[in-house]
Amino acid sequence: DGLATLSVHSLTKTFLQIRAIERLKIKRRKMIKLLRTKIGSSVTQKDGTRTFICDKKALAVGGWIKIMDTLDLIKATGFAEHELLARNVLLIKRTKEDHFIIRHLEGVDQTKYLSSCLKLRMGIFNDHM
Repeated sequence: DGLATLSVHSLTKTFLQIRAIERLKIKRRKMIKLLRTKIGSSVTQKDGTRTFICDKKALAVGGWIKIMDTLDLIKATGFAEHELLARNVLLIKRTKEDHFIIRHLEGVDQTKYLSSCLKLRMGIFNDHM
């Protein structure tokens, strides 16, 4: 649920991103408004994976470009990417019908998104808190 992506590297990067966004001094009301705006849609592939497709116009109108540019600055400051050392990773997901979808990720190119940043799903708070 997110603990697999937890490392000192990803946690440090998360705190740097939080601090960078705080320095933008965006008011809470504006931030909540940004979080509630629809900026794209989710498309389900044939193999069951979901891909989010972003609308560039919605990003520009809402003010997301400023936030994304700030987060990209962290990468530009020399914060090196961390790579997961596992050669094979199996992602197992249970569907509502009690079937399992298993994705096999092999090599650094396929596993790098797991360690690129800390990813938390809402289910982790319901299941573990």
